[in-house]
Parts: sequence; structure tokens; C-alpha cells
Amino acid sequence: MSSWSENWIYNLIPQEEYELAFDMVNGKSISCVLNQEEEIDYSKIEHVQEILELTLMDILKSEDVNEKDVAEVSQKIYLLLSALPMPVDSIEKAKHVLKILVYSYIGEQWESGRRYLIENNINILVEEKDDWNICVFKKICNALFLLVKKENWKDLTMACQLISELREDQKKFELYYINSIAPSNKMFATYELISLYHLAKIVDIMATFMINGEILDIREQIGMHFGKAIEAAEEGGIVSLNLILIMLQRMLQKMISNSVWMVTQRVNSRVTKFVRNITTQDKAVFELMYPQKHAILEEGLLDPAHKAIVVNMPTSSGKTLIAQFRILQALNQFSEDNGWVVYIAPTRALVNQVAAKLKREFEPIGIKVEKMSGAIEIDSFESNMLTDSEDRFDVLVVTPEKMNLLIRDGIETKMGRPLALAVVDEAHNIEEESRGINLEILLANIKNDCSKANFLLLTPFIKNSEEIAKWLDADSPKSISLAIDWKPNKRILGAIYPEGNRRNWKLFYQTLLTNSAEIQLEKKMVLSDEALIDVTRSNLNKMKLAIASTKRLADRKGVLVIGGHVKDCWNIAHALYEELELECNDNDVELVKKYVAAEYGEEFELVKLLSKGIAVHHSGLSDEVRVLIEWLMERGKLNILVATTTIAQGINFPVSTIIMASIAYPYTSEMPIRDFWNLVGRAGRAGQNDVGMIGITIGARNDNQKQEELAKLTRYVKKSTEELVSQLQKIAEKTIEFGEQFSLTDQFYNPEWSQFLQYITHMFNQCKDLGEFEEKTDLFLRRTFGYSNIEPRKQKILLSAVKEYGEVLNKNKGLAKLSDSTGFSMETLGRTAYRIKELGIRQDNLKGSSLFGNDSQLKDLIGIMMNIPEISKNMQDIAKGNRNLSGDMIARLTTDWVNGTKLETLASQYFGDDRDAMTECCQAIYGKLVNSATWGLSTIQKLGINEDSLSEEELQKAANLPAMIYYGVNSDEAILMRMNNVPRSVAAEMGVEYKKDFDNVYKQSSYEIRQWIEGLSSDKWDAFAENKRGMSGSDYRAIWKVLNNES
Repeated sequence: MSSWSENWIYNLIPQEEYELAFDMVNGKSISCVLNQEEEIDYSKIEHVQEILELTLMDILKSEDVNEKDVAEVSQKIYLLLSALPMPVDSIEKAKHVLKILVYSYIGEQWESGRRYLIENNINILVEEKDDWNICVFKKICNALFLLVKKENWKDLTMACQLISELREDQKKFELYYINSIAPSNKMFATYELISLYHLAKIVDIMATFMINGEILDIREQIGMHFGKAIEAAEEGGIVSLNLILIMLQRMLQKMISNSVWMVTQRVNSRVTKFVRNITTQDKAVFELMYPQKHAILEEGLLDPAHKAIVVNMPTSSGKTLIAQFRILQALNQFSEDNGWVVYIAPTRALVNQVAAKLKREFEPIGIKVEKMSGAIEIDSFESNMLTDSEDRFDVLVVTPEKMNLLIRDGIETKMGRPLALAVVDEAHNIEEESRGINLEILLANIKNDCSKANFLLLTPFIKNSEEIAKWLDADSPKSISLAIDWKPNKRILGAIYPEGNRRNWKLFYQTLLTNSAEIQLEKKMVLSDEALIDVTRSNLNKMKLAIASTKRLADRKGVLVIGGHVKDCWNIAHALYEELELECNDNDVELVKKYVAAEYGEEFELVKLLSKGIAVHHSGLSDEVRVLIEWLMERGKLNILVATTTIAQGINFPVSTIIMASIAYPYTSEMPIRDFWNLVGRAGRAGQNDVGMIGITIGARNDNQKQEELAKLTRYVKKSTEELVSQLQKIAEKTIEFGEQFSLTDQFYNPEWSQFLQYITHMFNQCKDLGEFEEKTDLFLRRTFGYSNIEPRKQKILLSAVKEYGEVLNKNKGLAKLSDSTGFSMETLGRTAYRIKELGIRQDNLKGSSLFGNDSQLKDLIGIMMNIPEISKNMQDIAKGNRNLSGDMIARLTTDWVNGTKLETLASQYFGDDRDAMTECCQAIYGKLVNSATWGLSTIQKLGINEDSLSEEELQKAANLPAMIYYGVNSDEAILMRMNNVPRSVAAEMGVEYKKDFDNVYKQSSYEIRQWIEGLSSDKWDAFAENKRGMSGSDYRAIWKVLNNES
């Protein structure tokens, strides 16, 4: 219970009346979402609001003000005020909006007040009949609104301009106004104007400060003018103005605290340059949201004493900006050592997204950002990037798998520069079943190998975040969580189900109460009073209910529909296309539609869907098309997006509504509650629709089943997020049995244990001999997060097994060394080497692009890969899919892919001519082949090539063969184009042109390559696009800009 709830004024409100007021506010929010009328007694809301305002005034009189109480009460007042109807009278309207803004700031949710201004298009009309004092007040209000709104620097400039206009108008109208007032009121009018003039000066100073941050004594100046304004209001006995000024003073002090310029006063010149850059962009940032301010300015994010910081905050709390400030601090701290930063993102899509954002905001201030592919190999271009001493990067963006390979391969030694900071996005993936142990091992490796490295872990909903921080830094760990309840937006969460029979059914939305601070109101509402689709009640399943619900809510635009599987997504999207009369005449959508048609064929279903602003997003699409779909969604160009639950991984979609036909990942049970809230957090994100709506469909066929499903769903959403548990701990607890012999050598076929074996092998390679390894074994294990949480008896068994494994490694030191540079276990490498020899794989076939010719041994290599435990599942999944591809067919598919065959052709040739062919083709190539075959080929090369027998150029070309599979091109220069986001369909032609201008394609930096691409003439782009169905050169240039995040 909050301490403010014990305040004597607050307790004047009967509890029933208090609850009724907020129930009406919440009911209005839900009704607005559903476009329904709600009868509301606004006088009851207003009464509670007034009592809470008096409560707040009483709290503020206290000598020891509890800021948490102030924020919480202000949040309540804001919710009530923003629900009240807008006054008709312009002065009352201005005062009402001012109060809303004041309480949004004091309640640490200024972005809600800003959103209120934008959504309601607030502007106070200045009329010719207005007296001078009224004109001054209105113009100051409009300037204040611009000061809060500040969508870019132009709004702040306009605020200054309004105040400047007031000064000019003062010369014309002030004297006339004073002379027109009766003598008895002149003193009152004079004091009123003095007070308002000081307020105008305050707004002018604030706007100037927000633009450039150069007023170092901003608090003193603002305080002085407020003091004089309040004094004048008191002298004139203007009580209402006096109250406004007192509250505005508190609001603007908050705005100063929130300002990004306040960070520059605490750190270094890099931060100042960064802030100047982000305040001048189109989507400018002038103020920190509460979570950002709390982390950066209040919780010591930039304190170098903290080696490991876990930022534990909800989705949409601005964690990327938090990371950027910490990155700048780390680069400054280790500048003399030429320290660098790695940003570890969980997926290829997020690597591209984060790298593009960091490049856009860091490169103008001289900080170089690079990214690496998700392939678990290092091509010659990436190798050059690591060792280039003249054009060094400052920030590297990679996946966890890639970074693990780099660490094991001795990246610090190769670069001769220390890792200053490792930023881990979505760090809760440590507990993820398939990839969690890799992330845990990566952090343990960084702890061991990179002595100067600091850690910043970004994650939502972790109870034991302090334990995680202490694991990485036992001396000065830091966990940053929110001190007050904060949400970027209001959200309602509910179940959707039908009632009725045959074709006479209605659709209902029933809100669910949760432990999260959503709208808390138990309410059952009619979503539709008639059957929305032509299906009988008994045939309504979750998917069909999702279709009906989306049809009802399609006018909200930006609706995200979640299906269980890829096939479900296509079925839902197809049904919505048939059911809805939507139009989408947008140039951006048309561009993407043309690109999809050129890549996949005119008959591909996504082409048709896009014509109505409907799209899909899942593993059955190429990476490029998924990026383009995300771009359309981010720009608010799509009506509906249908996706699988895997979209939960951090994509920043502007989503108004989420309709969930599934709360499970494909082929699994229900998703972890942490992931559920991460996905749900996409609805109603900061700066978007006021109320986000989440509906989860219940597919029960009768009332009894409905009640059971509803109860189960209610229990699910009420679950608290659990403590994060290590995957190492889970597999150890599951696998190790008491009293039984446990051998790690027997576990190499298990991908999870294989990753652990690689860690042990890496630790072994760090030791001078077996004796040192055995002496340090316990220390190595304790560097992992999970080991200390394993039962003590099982710890002893695991410790003994690791020491025994050390003896095996000691007998195979050559393979142990190779394990570090490949990411495969020693056992895998031994078996693979034997197969290479057995099959007579020739070195010549592993070093040149003839590997992708007709007479190569690629079929044999694919056969080897299909039996490598770490990648066998993916390779065998391609073979065992619906089309039963043989190893020979997979080899031919790989060859055609590398040699530039279009996806449309690959789909029909290898996967059939039906609707599912393209989906299966993309899943096989992008989901399995490009990762597994790339990794496998790179390892086979290390086993089958004698590097001493090759020239430097031959080594570079050989190192690029796996990248050809990864990018789907057959030349070094085309790889270079693909690395810089050039579409595969024009990468080969562009690469040929690039080679004409640069003899040595290995020497240019990514920045120089981007500059070259940007400088290409329209004629050159047209030449690249020749014979590309339906796409012009300007279309391809536009697509490249989107893929490169420059649009």
C-alpha cells in the first residue's frame, strides 16, 4: 500500500466512489477501442480528480516530500483529467490541457501528455476580439504546447517565434489595453501582464535550451523568472494564475531533468556530439523517458565503477538509447587503449536493424560501426575488418553465435585492442532452450578472455537480475529496475470468444485482470452482435475467431495477428483478403509489391495481399522481404500484419492491436510468460495509439470448454515472471543421474552439450598443460551462470566429468585447437576429418568457386554435413521436408542458389508448383541452408586445406566460399555488395561494375563501399535492373536504401 493512500484528504473519498471513477475511465478507454458508446457520469470522475489534486497539494507541503507518492498521485490525476471532455471555452480548454501536461510530467509520463496534444491536435485559437492579456495567455499556451510536442527542432523554433511575435505585438497593443481598463483594475491588469511576460520569457529560455543545451544555468534562470512571475501574481491577487505558475514550475523543472542535454554535463565530448546529432534528426530526441532518465541520471548507468549492469525494464522503455550512452562512456573510458564495443543482438534481422540505427546516429560524430553476418564463419572481408589498423571500427554488431566464434578465435589478440563493453540485447534468452547455453557460454568466455570488458545486459521481466549482475561482476554489480510503475501506454488484455449457435453467434471481448499494470476492469463487452464470417458456431476455432476479430477491428490500422504456424499465417491472411474491403494506394507499398513480384513471381500470394495493405511475416519469406514488411509496418503503411509468435524478438512495430490465435511457439506448448509479455508489449507502444488492445481467442466449442479455457488463460496471464534459469543448469539437472557414470564424450552428439564441450575445450586451450587445466577446472565452471545453481552432488559429478574430458583433450591437442576456430566439438572434428579422407575430398575442390560447378564434390560435402551433430538437424530437415530432397538435390539446390537462380525458379524446381512451394523454399534456404551449410563448409575447409600451400589470394578466395552460400552469390565482389545490403538479384551486376573501379576488392571499408553505391548514376542502376521483371533502376535504388536503413 502506498503511503499517500493514508493521506487524510484522500481518505475523504469513499472507496466505492474512487473505484467507480476509475472503472468509468477504464470503461471509456475500452469503449473507444471498440468504437462503442459508454454512459459516463463525468461529475463523479471530476470530484475524485479534485480530491486527488488537493491530496497532492498536501503532499507537496510536506518538509520531506516523497517523490514516488507525488508521481503515483499525479499519474492518477492525469488518467482522470484526460478522460474528461474537452471544455468548449478556449481559456478553460487551455487551462485543462495545461493541467494534463503538468500531471503527465510530474507523474513521470510526459510522453503521454505529448501524445494527448498530438492526438487531439491542440491549438488555442487567438481571436481578434481577445483583449491583450487573453492574447498573451493563449500564445504562451500554444508556445508551451509546442515545447512539449517538439516532434522536431522546428516545433521548438516555432515556440521561440511565437514569443518573439508577442514582443512585437506588445509594442502595438499593450498601452491601448492598459488605457482601456478602469483605474480600479489597472494594478491587477499590470501585475497579470508582468507575470505572463515572465512566463513567456521562461518558455523562450526553455525552447532555446532544448534546441542547443547551451544555457548552463538553466535552472537558475527559470527559477528567477518563476519567482518574479509568482510574486507578481500574488501581488495582484490572481489566485488561478498563481496556481498555474506553481505547477508549471514543477513541470518545467522535470523537463530540464529529462533533457538529453543534462547527460552531457556529466560525461564527455563524445556524448555532447551524440546529443547534438540526435536533436537535429527528423525523429529528434530532446527528452528522456522516465526509464531512460532513471537509468542514466539516477541509477549510475555511466558510473565506470560498475563493471556489469543489468537493465531490467519493460518493452518500449527506450533501452537502445540507454545502451548508446553506455557505449559512449565505455569508448571514452578506454580511448587510450583503442577499446571497442560489441553489441550482441539475438537475430540477423535485429543485427541489421541495430547496426543501421547505430551507424545513423554514431557515424556523424566519428564513431565507426560495423556488423558481421550471422554465419558461423569468418570470410576474408570480415577477417580484413578485424585486422585493419588504419580503418578500425569502434562498435561491432553481431549475433551471439558469431561473437562466440570470434572470442574463441582470439579476437582481442588479432585486433591488438581490448574489448571495452559487451552489450547483450534480449539477455533473458540465456534460458532459451535451443540457444540459451550458447549465450551463457559466450558471456563466460568474455569474462575469461577479455579482462577489461564491461557488460550491459538489456532485458525485460527478470526477477533475479541482481544475481545475473553479480555473476558477471562480484565486486560492484548493478541492477537497474524502475522505481515507480511506468508503462509506455495504456493496454487492455482480454479473451475473445463466441456465444450462440449455428450461424447465429455473437463475438465477445472479456477483459482479464493481470499482475501487470494494465487497465484493471472486469468487463464483458459485445465485439460484434452478428456472425462476422460465414462459419457455424461448432466450426469456430481459434484461427477463425482471429479472422472474425480482425475483421471487426481492421479500422484500427496496424493490427498484428498472431498465428501458430507459417501455414496458419497464410490461411488467416488469405481469409482476411477475401473478407475485407480495404484499399491501399501507397507508393511505399507499391514499391514493395513490385519487388516481391520480381523476386517471387506475379502469382505469389503476398503480391495480392499487399494490394489491400495486408502482409505476412514468418520464416517462409526471405530476409530482405521481411525487412521490407517491417519497414512498411513501422511507417504505418499496413492495415494488417499476420505473423508467427517468433516476431516477439524485439522488432519495433507500431502496433495498435494484437489478436492472438496462439500463445505457443510453433510445435511447442505455451510460450514462457516472459516472452508473452515481451510480445504483448508491442501493443500501445510509446508515441503510438493511446490504448493498445490485446485479444486472445478461445476456440472452445461449448460453454463448459469455454469456461475451462478462460480459467486456464486467466491463470496464464496472471503468472508472475519467474527467475531466469540457466540452460546449463537445466541440461545438467536433466542429464546427470546420481550413482551413474557420466561421460561428456558421450554427449557430443547433443547440440546443447556440444556447446558446453566447446567452452571446456576453449578453457583447456587457455592452459599451458593438463595440470593447470585440472587445477582451474572448478574456477572455469564457476564462471558460468548455471554451475553454482546445480545441486552440489551433481556439481561434483560434472566437475569429475570435465576433468576426465580434459584428459581426452590432452591426447587430441590439434583437434582441440581447431575446435576453437570452428565451433564444432573435438569429436565432431575427428569424425569429419575421417569422412573427408574416406571420400577423397580434394583440396582443389575446397578452394575455388568451381565447388559450385557441375562436376564438383559438393554432393559428398553435403553428405558429410548431414552427419555433423551440430548442424545435422537443419540439413536433414531440408532432406526430410515435404519434398524429400536427396543429398544430391540439396547440392544442386545449393549450386543453383549460389549461381544466382531466382527464388521463383528454385521453388518450382525443387519444391513443386503449389502454394506452399515458395514458403518451403525460403524456409529451407534462409532458415537452414545458409546457416548450416556455411558453417559446415567452413569447417571442412579447415580440415581439408593445407593453408601453407596456398597463396594469400587463394586463401582469401577460399575463405569466401562459405559466404557465397550465405549470401547466394558466386563472386567476391558480389559478396561485398550483399554485405552492404544490395539485393541479391542485382548484386552480381553491381559487383562487376565495382570491380571496374577497384582492382583490389578486399581493401575498401564498408563506408567507402556505401559511398560508392550512393554515388552510382541512375543510368547505372537502370543497367543493373535490365531484364529484372517490373523493376526499374530507381526502384532498386529505393529498395537498397530501405534495406540499408537510409529511407
